[in-house]
Amino acid sequence: MKRVLIAAVFAAVLPQLAAAQVEKQVEVTKAYVPKVESASKLAVRPDMTDTTRLRPEIDYTITPLSLRTTLSTRPIRPATVTYWEFNRPLPFYVKAGAGYPLNSVLDFYASSQNPSTGYVIGYVNHEGQYAKIRNDFGVKNPSTRMFNRIGAAAGKYFGKHILEGDLYYDNRMYHRYGAYAPAGLEQEFGVGDRNDYGDAHVAVRFGDDFQDLGRTNFEIALGGGTTLYYPLREADDFKLNVEDFLSHLNESIDLLVICNPNNPTGYLYTRKEMNRIRDLVKKYDLFLFSDEVYREFIYTGSPYISACHLEGIEQNVVLIDSVSKRYSECGIRIGALITKNRTLRNAVMKFCQARLSPPLIGQIVAEASIDAPRSYSTEVYEEYIERRKCLIDGLNRLPGVYSPIPMGAFYTVARLPVEDSDDFCAWCLSDFDYQGETVMLAPASGFYSDPACGRNEVRIAYVLKKEDLERALVVLGKALEAYNNRK
Repeated sequence: MKRVLIAAVFAAVLPQLAAAQVEKQVEVTKAYVPKVESASKLAVRPDMTDTTRLRPEIDYTITPLSLRTTLSTRPIRPATVTYWEFNRPLPFYVKAGAGYPLNSVLDFYASSQNPSTGYVIGYVNHEGQYAKIRNDFGVKNPSTRMFNRIGAAAGKYFGKHILEGDLYYDNRMYHRYGAYAPAGLEQEFGVGDRNDYGDAHVAVRFGDDFQDLGRTNFEIALGGGTTLYYPLREADDFKLNVEDFLSHLNESIDLLVICNPNNPTGYLYTRKEMNRIRDLVKKYDLFLFSDEVYREFIYTGSPYISACHLEGIEQNVVLIDSVSKRYSECGIRIGALITKNRTLRNAVMKFCQARLSPPLIGQIVAEASIDAPRSYSTEVYEEYIERRKCLIDGLNRLPGVYSPIPMGAFYTVARLPVEDSDDFCAWCLSDFDYQGETVMLAPASGFYSDPACGRNEVRIAYVLKKEDLERALVVLGKALEAYNNRK
């Protein structure tokens, strides 16, 4: 029993002794802070590909429908493009041919050409086409058409002027193709009948364009038309005297042509002037051709008034535009003629389809240019503003030189202290240099219809960099000084 008690006491005391021993052995000196190591996300994207593809089931039926069509013809006078063709390289020219099943052609020219006196030419043209066309009933009927022309032309030279005359007769024959004709037309235009059209043409003109007899020339003959030029003068800062200009218009005038902004003066028509032009166009029922290829370059800060903005003459307005001017692509001959007049547009299309073929490279470049960002146009516009300021300020600082401030485009016409700008410009190229440099200018006399105007003026295009313009102004000043000090 004694042992048991001792053992019991020992068992009771032992845990307390052990706990006291542990407390003595463990001592906490610092709080525990867990540390997390840096980690990076795996650059692995989960594959979200849907491996289950459902094949749609489409239930459809096709119901055949019968469609009956008929073709009825009406007498149509085919459109033709007539042009004056003359001055073949050879005094005698013959071309003839025929293809299957009888597509015939004949060209005959005989001329007497002398560049010092003039020319006389006679010609015969023929083109025939023959085929069999299946009509509505499955029958092949013979079909023919022929174009025939016989004529003569002559011209007499008077220096740089020429007096020309042209006389010819056109005959056009069309077969009816044997097609079905409604009952109301059978008597007038019977099945299988032949229809002839003939036109006689006489034209006389006196012009100042010397014809180059070494190449073939084409000219569209306009019977009875006259041209009235209205000059813009430096004394008026090349501003249009609208009232005086409009006073020249009358019932005999059919077409009015303006350039806005103007080349070569940079003049810009105001809203008041455009409204007055609109009133006269309505009064006399004129066509208004507005050349607006420089409308992207206007420096007045006021809204631009296009001819297409004028109300009441929408059918009378024709807008002329060009890609080469807007994007500085001088060799790219791509332009546009824009009108709401359907009759005029159809007439223009006949000439385009017969005569015009824009170059492929030009079309590609033009399409790429149109896709250029707006920032390009903004940068070019701001650059032209700086160039204009540089040029106009520099010109007006030169002794005896005056240039108005152009309101649009990128040209100006400047008055120089010389009597003959043609002679001055030629002298700059042939006899003058300053530190190995010279300037090349365009005499303004060639831009006037009146040969007495612009004799002391030049046209300048500020298309060079500012640094080059500044240098050119220095050279121009030295050239004027040397030219006027000649003995």
